[in-house]
Amino acid sequence: MLRQRRQGLDLTRSELARRVGCSADMIKKLEEGERRPSKELAGLLAEHLQIDAATRATFIRLARARGALTVEAGPSNLPAPLTSFVGREPETVSIETLLRQKDVRLLTLVGSPGVGKSRLALHAAERLRLAFVDGVWFVPLAAVEEPQQVLLSIAQTLGIGDDGRQAPLDWLTTALRSRRMLLVLDNFEQVVEAAPLITALLTACAQVSALVTSRTPLAVYGEHQFVVPPLPVPPPTIWGMPDALGGNEAIQLFVARIRAHNPHFQLLPDNSSAVAELCARLDGLPLAIELAAGLTRAESPHLLLADIQHEGRLALLTTLQRDRSSRQQTLREAIAWSVRRLSPADQALFARLSLFQGTFDLAAAYAVAGVANDPSTSVPVAEFTTQLQILVAGHLVQLQRDPATNDPARYGLLETLREYALEILRASEDHVTTQCRHAHYYAALAFAMDPAQSAGNVQTWRGQLRSDYPNLMAALHFALAIKDVELTLKLANGLGHYWYLEGSWQEGANWLEQALTLPGGQPAVRSRVQTALGILCSALGRYAEAERHLTQAREEATTSGDLLATAWTLSQLSQLALLQGQTAVTRAYTHERLQVYRRLGDIRYLALTLEQMGCAAIEEGDYARGLPWLEECQVLWAKQGSRAGMASVDLIVGMADLAQDNATMALMRFQRAYAEFDAIEHSHGLPWSLRNLGLAHLALGQVPQAQFHLQHSLERYIDLANNSGSIAVIVEAGAGIATRLGQHHMAAHLMGAAATARTHVGMPITVNSRQIYDRLLGPSIKALGMVGWEKAVAIGSMLPWGEAVSSTRSLLTLHPDNKTAAAPSK
Repeated sequence: MLRQRRQGLDLTRSELARRVGCSADMIKKLEEGERRPSKELAGLLAEHLQIDAATRATFIRLARARGALTVEAGPSNLPAPLTSFVGREPETVSIETLLRQKDVRLLTLVGSPGVGKSRLALHAAERLRLAFVDGVWFVPLAAVEEPQQVLLSIAQTLGIGDDGRQAPLDWLTTALRSRRMLLVLDNFEQVVEAAPLITALLTACAQVSALVTSRTPLAVYGEHQFVVPPLPVPPPTIWGMPDALGGNEAIQLFVARIRAHNPHFQLLPDNSSAVAELCARLDGLPLAIELAAGLTRAESPHLLLADIQHEGRLALLTTLQRDRSSRQQTLREAIAWSVRRLSPADQALFARLSLFQGTFDLAAAYAVAGVANDPSTSVPVAEFTTQLQILVAGHLVQLQRDPATNDPARYGLLETLREYALEILRASEDHVTTQCRHAHYYAALAFAMDPAQSAGNVQTWRGQLRSDYPNLMAALHFALAIKDVELTLKLANGLGHYWYLEGSWQEGANWLEQALTLPGGQPAVRSRVQTALGILCSALGRYAEAERHLTQAREEATTSGDLLATAWTLSQLSQLALLQGQTAVTRAYTHERLQVYRRLGDIRYLALTLEQMGCAAIEEGDYARGLPWLEECQVLWAKQGSRAGMASVDLIVGMADLAQDNATMALMRFQRAYAEFDAIEHSHGLPWSLRNLGLAHLALGQVPQAQFHLQHSLERYIDLANNSGSIAVIVEAGAGIATRLGQHHMAAHLMGAAATARTHVGMPITVNSRQIYDRLLGPSIKALGMVGWEKAVAIGSMLPWGEAVSSTRSLLTLHPDNKTAAAPSK
């Protein structure tokens, strides 16, 4: 018993020895019956092995008398398992620990269909036999339909006959009052009305405990619940790694059950990814995994995965094993068993919630369920709340709440359950109406977060869109499929800026282009979608396309009289002109915007306008005019709490510092900007600030630090969009590295290649940048002479772009001797 108890509590010999004050060798000898413990040591062992008070004296007496720590288990009718029990050690220990506590005498294991509640209960009960001298008794209730039959089933299991004179509760209480036993009541959900009878029995019999399995809680006084989760599934990052997958419980179960049919099966590089994806698609549900493993007799994991992807989980997962109950022979029947016990209204809500992809909040559930305060037109709030609570209690819907935060609760369905619910919805007349509710709710949500009109916290709405992204995309798919232009444009408009911030520039551009192929729509909304597409094209370095979309957006906004949309589009046009070195055009656009924002009284975009005016002046080398505008802009951003705005100004002013040979001040500004962009996960601001940090370190002669930051900036830009305009500035910085390393011809070649890239995208080098590069590249120009420098630059201008980027990468790779580079300061 000692070894079993120690291992069950996940204790090593050394840890148990430390707790009781003896050597690990002594524990080994006690386990093997070679030594007899002292009375004091036996008592300490009983305490740390969590032997309950009722059997502790017996434990100590037998340990002292026999030498080996063995205690006879009580009688039992637990069925002997025919297959190994895989994993679940933490859950088993938790159940054991709970049932050994005096105040836990009714413990209900609850969970989703197919999650393995019964098998876990039997496994834990077997390990509890030593704690119940009068036995551990398994009472199957799957075939019992009438609540009054539950007590009779218990009596029949225990061999207790009816005396004919008392009610079942009375004569069963009389028989069990002095016994210490554990009743395992399996599949209680269809007789849950009998729960008060169980509590009455336990109240009258102080040494009887009950371990119940049920898909819903008993909801009686004194009940303790233990939620049985699905088995953890492996993350996609290790799907193709057999060694890493071997420790995952879902994989272990799958492999163990496959080997029942194919003893030679091995988890190998060519099948491990398919097995891992199967377990993930089956939500880690043990029943689903066992059924899927059984199908591998006929086909490989790869073929089974393909079939499940094509035909669905529910259609395929079945078994021909005759000894399984009907609801265990198919995954569909296992789920249907729970759903059939719902009222028609509860079933309808379960079906409607299947439209949600990923998780959803209560407001979304209200909208999709058709909830309103007017009972005559829709579902009343109180009725909906009760229905949702029933689905959560039955583990058909998962409640997800982070106890570490005050974030509102979110809900979700396991994909296996969602597939079943979606079948119900598609077969109903409610299908199209529910889909429309879903799409209109998320369209309104997306449109309300339009950056051109929303004054809300960017991080807050960005976080909400990130949580709701699967549902937003499902709504966009639906809107495009039914060719609803207003719905499509509202969704596309709200998602456009989100795609920009997330760095999903190409994906976003593809969707926005598709949305704009639909004819019609309100000009004001269409204008905003055009603007969003222009922003993404600009980020991708497709400046001509960006200008075309932004110009068209401006015309539509002006036509519709939408001042906000007009001003927002002018903002993007001026930024695009600034990128292309067209400072005069930038000034014209910003002047026009200023008039609009003054009419609107919008401080947010007044700050953005001042930022662009200041930036244009700085790039022209006019610091006396540009810096005051940027100082005013910084104050406005600070008043609004805009971290991205303040960081952007720091990067612009820092470049002015660099041009004026104040690299120390520039470095401080760039470090501050990086910290802000990193905190808000700003996809564009991070590579921008990393590039500027590299230039500042380079100006200070800190080559390893410059290499570190520039390398990370280059990789981020490549991952984002492979925009040759953005990458050109890193190649130019790479020329500065080459100068520092004495590779003067390489410095000139890279400057020539970068100049060609700038010409290709229409992004000329500015006065401010030229001043910085002249200072950084001065040693190379001096070493080659002006004529030699210009020849080398001309040679570089013909260098293939891929070769130039590859050379830059090599220059930015830290030499093994350079170990002083550090991560960006925050």
